[in-house]
Amino acid sequence: MELVIRGLVPLSYNSRSPKNKEAYSKKIRSAFLRKFKGDVPKFPPNEELYARVYFFTSSGVNVDCDNISKPIWDAVNNLLYVDDRKIVMRTAAVVDVNIHPYQFIDASSIDGAVAADLMQGLADTDVKCLYIECCKFKESRIKIGEASI
Repeated sequence: MELVIRGLVPLSYNSRSPKNKEAYSKKIRSAFLRKFKGDVPKFPPNEELYARVYFFTSSGVNVDCDNISKPIWDAVNNLLYVDDRKIVMRTAAVVDVNIHPYQFIDASSIDGAVAADLMQGLADTDVKCLYIECCKFKESRIKIGEASI
């Protein structure tokens, strides 16, 4: 399940404002409800999940990537799944498109409409594009030893 939200800057998990957290949570939930026309598919309660969040920006990296995913997964708790504890693997990244041009992205394995929305968001003059993905966890997603110095 994939979703693109354009124009939304991620809220850090460390945000101290309950008002900001509530407003952000509503924006995330509303985006899922809009995409699925109010009938968001829910993962089975016993399913282990993999979750990915990428924030693409042209304004420089101004939020820690390790703090952007938790508020999103908290926002869709009881909407996409029964409990976010079922997320057993998370990936998050903040990508400055001025340093890493979006042409490197392979979107061939996601829904065509989502891929088109992502590419349109990445082509905006002022890029603020949030890509959210949640799916069934597979052991094949575990990769060790890909890093090099």
